[in-house]
Amino acid sequence: MFNHPTLKDLARKLGLSVPTVSQGLRNAGNISKATCARIQAAAAEMGYRPNLFAAALRQGSQKSVHQSSMPVAIIRMPLQFNPMRPPTSDLYPVNSITNGIIQRAGELGYRVEAFTPQTPRDLSRLLKVLFAQGFQGIFLPAVSAVIQVKAEEWNPFSVVACGRYDQAIPFHCVRQEIFEDNRFLYNQAILRGYRRICIVMHNHKPKLLDDFAREAAPIVCKGKRKLQMIVFPSDNKPSELVALVKKMKVDVVVGFSVSSYYHLRDAGIKIPEDVGYVALHIEHANKEVASLISGLIPPNYYEGIVAANRMDAMIRHRERGVPSVREQTVIQSDWQEGSTLPFRNET
Repeated sequence: MFNHPTLKDLARKLGLSVPTVSQGLRNAGNISKATCARIQAAAAEMGYRPNLFAAALRQGSQKSVHQSSMPVAIIRMPLQFNPMRPPTSDLYPVNSITNGIIQRAGELGYRVEAFTPQTPRDLSRLLKVLFAQGFQGIFLPAVSAVIQVKAEEWNPFSVVACGRYDQAIPFHCVRQEIFEDNRFLYNQAILRGYRRICIVMHNHKPKLLDDFAREAAPIVCKGKRKLQMIVFPSDNKPSELVALVKKMKVDVVVGFSVSSYYHLRDAGIKIPEDVGYVALHIEHANKEVASLISGLIPPNYYEGIVAANRMDAMIRHRERGVPSVREQTVIQSDWQEGSTLPFRNET
């Protein structure tokens, strides 16, 4: 992890006392203008930044830090950062996550500003500007290409990533627990008496790490049980999905979203009379339909709240740059007991 220079480090370099350096940085006391300029130049050269929380503690309150509206940034990575990703792909629930960040960070006293650099070069320039303007932390709600930027450019900041991602990233991350969410859905279906389970899998191209977790969950759930786990590759082919459900006499469909629910219903298949239904993501359905469907409500908004809490702790403890040990905070979705997955009377 990056070791941010302290006031003692600066004083040692200049051969001055800590109080003298502290006053010189603030143009306070009886320090000459020439000495103040020398202190401030050395601080800029070393990359020294004042510990605002420590200053607040010396003043007897942390509230003054909150009132100062310390700036933090949300950097939204456009998809063109990753040439392998189609420009129209909707990979990240960025808006819900950022809304959570903005609310919680505001409650903690931070001023949040959002930026969308268009190229990696723009991102490098932006980081320099943010450093010059005193930004302390950066949230990354979409991180498909962050690792293309040199690690040292992140050294001045506390960084928290959140949401879905393409690959392993070098920062602490808050995300949805995809594997456990999928496993929970399959177990709900099994416990309620369903044995021929059609899983409408959604895979991104190229794959996200989430996709591998979704593929592993049904294998673990089936184990040695007498189940028929039918994996349908996509919900973009509704006629083929309907034909498969009828041909295989499927008991229940586990959908990635609510799309396959609409496909089955529009084809005349009665839910849950003919086929049970449960969805991994039901937040995009209209309110009337969403209230009927059994499934999970993803924690996107709460990812933002947890990310803001993590950021606050990192800034207070001066955790900057790329950590030596990366941590992941995973949040499971909330179960909604709709009417589409009733218990079956097994014979």
